[in-house]
Amino acid sequence: MTDQRVKQIADILINYSTKVKKGDYVQVIADTEAEPLIKELHDLILKKEAFPIIKLSFSWQTYSYYKNATDFHLNHFPELTFEEMKKTDVVIFIAGGKNSRSLNNIPPEKISIKQKVLDPISKERLKKRWVIFDYPSDSLAQEADMSTE
Repeated sequence: MTDQRVKQIADILINYSTKVKKGDYVQVIADTEAEPLIKELHDLILKKEAFPIIKLSFSWQTYSYYKNATDFHLNHFPELTFEEMKKTDVVIFIAGGKNSRSLNNIPPEKISIKQKVLDPISKERLKKRWVIFDYPSDSLAQEADMSTE
């Protein structure tokens, strides 16, 4: 049984924050830690007769990318991602994860290079109806000096 708070958050994100409507293409970009919320969003998007596009990331993924990416990777512009963003109506980004400091020992220059390359996609995303939600996680609780419970 789904936690009522998760259902309420999903309802707010779909019906208030982004006002999803029939025919919308809705990208949900989230860490796998937020699976209960992702499922609720998926179901609500379908009930709106919109189209869910679920993009999952794993807690290890960003660190692994920056640790292993070469200049070739960092400087590559992902055309497919850009084209997909152009056709997207709504973006729901669910932040969270297991380790909020996973990139602390990655050279900031690497991150900066990639952010500059991705800037056109970021600008395109800002033209959409979008929201960022911090999914409650152990990592965020620790950052807030709260118990994980």
